[in-house]
Amino acid sequence: MKIGVVGRYGVKDGIAIYTKYLVEELNKIEIVRVFPLNNPDSNNIFSHLSIILNAIKNSDILHFQERLYGHLWKFSGILTPLIYLFLAIFRKPVITTIHERNWGRRNGVKAKFVRIYMAFIDFFVLSFSDLVIVHTKELKRNLGDKSNVIMIRHGTFEMPKLNKTESKSKLGFLGKYVIMNFGFLDSKKNYSLIIDSLDEINKKMDKEVLLVLAGGPRNERDRALFDWLYQKEKEGKLKIAGFIPEKEIPNWISSADLLVFPYSSVSESGALQIALSCRKPALVSDLGAFKELKEEYSCVELVSDREWELKIVKFLKDKKKQNFLVSRINEYLDKNSWQQSALKHIESYEGILKI
Repeated sequence: MKIGVVGRYGVKDGIAIYTKYLVEELNKIEIVRVFPLNNPDSNNIFSHLSIILNAIKNSDILHFQERLYGHLWKFSGILTPLIYLFLAIFRKPVITTIHERNWGRRNGVKAKFVRIYMAFIDFFVLSFSDLVIVHTKELKRNLGDKSNVIMIRHGTFEMPKLNKTESKSKLGFLGKYVIMNFGFLDSKKNYSLIIDSLDEINKKMDKEVLLVLAGGPRNERDRALFDWLYQKEKEGKLKIAGFIPEKEIPNWISSADLLVFPYSSVSESGALQIALSCRKPALVSDLGAFKELKEEYSCVELVSDREWELKIVKFLKDKKKQNFLVSRINEYLDKNSWQQSALKHIESYEGILKI
């Protein structure tokens, strides 16, 4: 079986990281070739179709790993439907992984427009994919629980166990509590919920609490957000680490006392998977994808928008709560390794080819 993986690969991108680790595991079982689409904002449809045609010719089954919901005039708005129509012509078995399907919280006319737009993309993806893979039950429900939609959880990572004190020493954080958000800087992350609470949090703790944003900008679209965050860094409110090279990720996350993920919307968070793989307690927004982890594994702590100050202080002071989360994280990691994810993917590929 020759598997052609089409989509993000080898670039600074969450989906590209996911694809890299999945492909590494799949290659231990079957022949996998990657056909990168690393310029998704290009309006050159012929460039995309040329890559996809090459994948069709050299694969028994195609697996799309791409950001499908985005700007109307870019790949995910106009080109996605055209590409799925193109695939239908060649009748090659197609599997699509939907990594993210949200545009944040919107109201009124914008909300109606987004729902129509998403339904438009949904139609093409669901109609012309033999199988659609999602990472959460919530997303499966949002897609109408279609018979060709299955859930395979995001794989977890093998990370070395590092000493927190040594990691803090290397990064200059000794003598401080470190609360960290890991991942790209993004407008869907409600940094203000924590930044605006830092003064009160510090008043209640016995030493300084430092907020570290361990990531850099994904693109320049959120320029106003970046400028605001960099100004807060100048004011001493936080530290922005910038993009963290893969080899340095364990050291940065190990330096943290607590991981925080104050999202306004989420379908799945690869950054959270990496943080959990480093066995760090994490506070997360009370959103559907995170609620599933809480309900099934109790490996994260849910926080409402009004509770961030209270929960951060409580967890920094309570080692028992931290240790409980870590114990539950270990169970979660054992049941959701990349190896297990790859085996489920192979089973899915074989099922499609037998139909």
